[in-house]
Amino acid sequence: MALPTVAQMIWGRPNIEISFVESSENRRNTPLLSCQFYNRPIENRFLRRMGVYRRAVDSMSVFFSIENIQESKMVVTDIVAEIFTAYDTPKASVSLPTSILPASINLVEAMGKGKAKTIDHYEPKNIDLPVGEYRAIISIAVSEKESKYSKQFTVGLKPEDLKWESV
Repeated sequence: MALPTVAQMIWGRPNIEISFVESSENRRNTPLLSCQFYNRPIENRFLRRMGVYRRAVDSMSVFFSIENIQESKMVVTDIVAEIFTAYDTPKASVSLPTSILPASINLVEAMGKGKAKTIDHYEPKNIDLPVGEYRAIISIAVSEKESKYSKQFTVGLKPEDLKWESV
């Protein structure tokens, strides 16, 4: 087996990175908590010269749950996230090519007056979240493997108080 083939097998696998972002990129221009998913190209100059490239993720699905931290109670579980990409219309399952552009999901939108709501594109109801501290649990399913990530967020009295907790 040639060295470039071994290097491709080891370093060319898809590598999904996740980041938690706050934005107001929606129709109502209200604060929004989102997650972005990257499958960035290989940056190592030596590996690129050997011809190693990052492979695309063939199929990725994302689910999220939200837990109320004060009550130690799950508010919502396993919501199928609508995944937005620069390459396609939003779907429940997408291919994630190698790119510096992320795929993203929206989890929670501020509603004002001490409320926020979960975003569920596939069910007609959204769950209201009163003022408090919550934990978002993100499950990424790729090729029958599941990875979980979690991050805390706060719903405050004003819309701009909807924030991911800093670590």
